[in-house]
Amino acid sequence: MRKFSPLILAIAALLTLASCKKESGSTATTLSDALAQAMNYEESDDAGNAKIEAEIARLPREETLYLVGFQWSPPYSFNPLAGWPDWPARPEFNLMYEQLTAFNSMTDEIVPLIGRVEQANNDFVSVILNPSAKWSDGKPLTAADVVFTYNLNLNSPDAPCSYIKGVIKEVSVDTLRTDDLVEERLYLWVDKEDRNNPLSVLDLISTVPILPAHVFEQLIRAAGGSVSTVAGDPMTRPHVISGPYNYLMHSNEKIVVKRRDDYWGNNALHDGKMPAPKYVVHPIYKGNDHSSAALRKGELDVSSNFMPRVWLKKTVNTWFEGEPYFKPGAIPMFIINATNPPLSSKHYRRAMAFGIDYEKIKNLAVSGYTTDLQPGLIMPFSAESAYFSQEEVDKYGASIFDPERAKEELRLGGFKPQFDKKGILLNVIGPDGNPVPTVGIMCPSGWTDFELVVKNAVESMRSVGIDVRENFVDGSKYYSVMETGDFDLYFDTPASMRSKSTPWSRFEVIMSSRNFRPIGQRMQNNKGRWNNPESSEHISQVDSLLNAIPLMENEEQKKEAYKLLNRIYMEEQPTLPVLYRPEEYYEFSTKYWTNFPTEKNPYAPPRMPVASAGTRMLWELVPTGGR
Repeated sequence: MRKFSPLILAIAALLTLASCKKESGSTATTLSDALAQAMNYEESDDAGNAKIEAEIARLPREETLYLVGFQWSPPYSFNPLAGWPDWPARPEFNLMYEQLTAFNSMTDEIVPLIGRVEQANNDFVSVILNPSAKWSDGKPLTAADVVFTYNLNLNSPDAPCSYIKGVIKEVSVDTLRTDDLVEERLYLWVDKEDRNNPLSVLDLISTVPILPAHVFEQLIRAAGGSVSTVAGDPMTRPHVISGPYNYLMHSNEKIVVKRRDDYWGNNALHDGKMPAPKYVVHPIYKGNDHSSAALRKGELDVSSNFMPRVWLKKTVNTWFEGEPYFKPGAIPMFIINATNPPLSSKHYRRAMAFGIDYEKIKNLAVSGYTTDLQPGLIMPFSAESAYFSQEEVDKYGASIFDPERAKEELRLGGFKPQFDKKGILLNVIGPDGNPVPTVGIMCPSGWTDFELVVKNAVESMRSVGIDVRENFVDGSKYYSVMETGDFDLYFDTPASMRSKSTPWSRFEVIMSSRNFRPIGQRMQNNKGRWNNPESSEHISQVDSLLNAIPLMENEEQKKEAYKLLNRIYMEEQPTLPVLYRPEEYYEFSTKYWTNFPTEKNPYAPPRMPVASAGTRMLWELVPTGGR
């Protein structure tokens, strides 16, 4: 059932008298009126609702793409200002609100979207806007919209992309004129007084969605300048957007978006073609088993959910025809709380790394969907392979299953495991002569692939003398303690999506001491709180390298810096990588649609067709007629 409530009553009650006054340039007297006016939206009557419901009830299968992987609970908000809106209104997607550019993780290229990169250096990134770009209400998408969006995120802590503050100093505009063309050029200036990181600026132009200034300026004025008040409206109605699909309806069972046949990018970016699917539907399943069954039957077309033993599902296809089936792009790992013994000892951490049976995890927990793990934080493939050193890995790495070396690290740290007559670990005596605490690896209960990884790792680590146990918890607890440090270890994939800054971004999120916070306070990076800058053992070289690498222009110099940073990581082992995994699991059925990108047909990266360069798939898919 489509929901048309213009504004929840609780938010309307928050409006001050000032916010109800008519504002310059607007005839609206309330936030509710402003919302309808700014979005050129009229309340739908019963007949309009019935028409939409009838349309949804008979979606032509040959015109509808069904996908899953992003929505696991009943949707509520499609407001791009909300902290965590529902699919596809989040910043990671570009079906509705597009970014300046898109990143192709397969080619490591930044590809044009609303704009194209003209120049990138240590001072700024310049982007030339596509003069054809338009909003769905027909108004041009201009530099004023981009400046409004970035200024909103720079100046409002409540804005969803406020993390750009400290990376971007400001955005300025000039105009390029030729005989027959006028183009606007944006300069995104590096904040040299704060982060001084041009790599992160390149990441942001492909992740920050651009909002229509003529809509959201009016809404924010009507809300008395409160971004959070505007963010409270669920916006369950068609939006003013730049992207190829707009909101149509949602229920507790699904979300439906509909193609915009007048999307500006059809002509400007896709040679006059429209996306093949008229509708994209995201069903909401209870778990992976349900979605896997639907994919096998052809009820789903594409999925990013984990599916075990995919080679047995003859109707399911993947990027590679054989192992590892999926293109690696990220490193799942155990994040270690390094503040308390025994995890504060690098010898205990390295013993854990030597004590994990990686081959067993590969075969039993993730169905062989990974190549052999290499120690360190640099993957030996994709663009970052240029910084990988096998010699360094062989010399310093501990992420290798070697029980004898694990026992040696325990000995070096002063730890003495005690086993019973059957070889079952009883406890571990620490350097002070007392048993060390048993530590737990936390992961959400019900996440079967995560649980299997944890169980296998615990089994092999205990066999070599590491006192560790599983700690399966409700998902709400899992997410709530990550930033505050209330854990021993937890399983996660830091920097899970590749970007222009990879592998620097992976080192940053794991090792940076910037904005270090004590246990109990929220910390975004280095959540295990390794390398405390107040400690006598602080390694200042780590932050020096993290600060220097984004500014390096000489590739040989950059390789040496990465080599040293990776060496420190391997010697200290602040986290425990356990396998390689794809950015997204990418599985598809060809019952109703074909011409999906694959290793043999790599026109787009192996990602879902709703984000970044993966959306090109929508213009290339071919209906099969349900053969």
